Amino acid sequence: MPRHISSVLDIQKGAEKWTVLAQVIHRGHNQLTREVPPRRIMRFLLTDTEGTKVSVVTYEQHIKIFSKFLQPYQRYYVSNAIVAPADPTYRVGSYESSWILNYKTLIENYAEPVPPMLPCVFELTNFSDLHKYADSDNLCNIRGFVIHAFPVK
Repeated sequence: MPRHISSVLDIQKGAEKWTVLAQVIHRGHNQLTREVPPRRIMRFLLTDTEGTKVSVVTYEQHIKIFSKFLQPYQRYYVSNAIVAPADPTYRVGSYESSWILNYKTLIENYAEPVPPMLPCVFELTNFSDLHKYADSDNLCNIRGFVIHAFPVK
């Protein structure tokens, strides 16, 4: 039976019986929540073939399963994760939901000899505008500074 592959943007809260072909961009480390008692979590960042990114999290006993299986830069069919509204702190891009991986989530390896190249996207912000991020709840990674840039040709 042919598989229907959806885009990340098509997957909204309450969606059922969906499958997305996604590539792992980032695999985080085990972390502890700030709740009492703290719970172990692990975050992943996935992207689909259209370049839409989604933040994915798994908790406690599921970490062992998914951390071994989801490897950076590999592609997988992901089906039936729990779709929840994304916390603005962890929202990535324009997609307003995040996924929670649990025992009902099906992940299958997408067999390919060489994984596709990741799209290289640079988000540039003027140095004079960085103060806007200092006291906000939005996390911002600074990968480098441009000291001098040549004019655009």
